[in-house]
Amino acid sequence: RQLSSAEIIEQVVRFYTQLAATTPSHDNGGKQNQVNDQDQQQHYQHRLSNIVFMGMGEPLANYRNVMEAIHFITKHLGIGSR
Repeated sequence: RQLSSAEIIEQVVRFYTQLAATTPSHDNGGKQNQVNDQDQQQHYQHRLSNIVFMGMGEPLANYRNVMEAIHFITKHLGIGSR
């Protein structure tokens, strides 16, 4: 069965949110926020940065829904080509 664009987006948003919840907070009581290299590196380890549409040709067979999902993901989640 082919996923709808909403189902594809839901999977991405769910994982994106889960990763964001595990990203360490840099709150230091209202003082100027200083992030050292180790903290910044740890932050990027918890950032969703790549999405792969996999299968035996299914992404192209479901082209319209995949493209709708990609447009949403790049526009609203900031994940995509640079």
